[in-house]
Amino acid sequence: MGSSVVDLGPRLAAVLAVLTALAAVGGRLSGLGQDRPVVVAALRATVQLAVVSALLLAVVRSLPLSVAFVLLMVGVAAATAAG
Repeated sequence: MGSSVVDLGPRLAAVLAVLTALAAVGGRLSGLGQDRPVVVAALRATVQLAVVSALLLAVVRSLPLSVAFVLLMVGVAAATAAG
């Protein structure tokens, strides 16, 4: 595959689908009707993590992007500390 710590593939997708289904069943059994929000949250989290992973991969592979990222983080930290 690659140098990933997690094996990306059909087995991971199946495990995530089963865990999402179990969480949705728990949401349904709770009586609060939380099955759909659980599935939507799981899908949103998956997409968000994929996007962040792709961005970080691009940053790590490029020295100019790495420098820009560090400068951005220092700026954010300084603004947060000043506020």
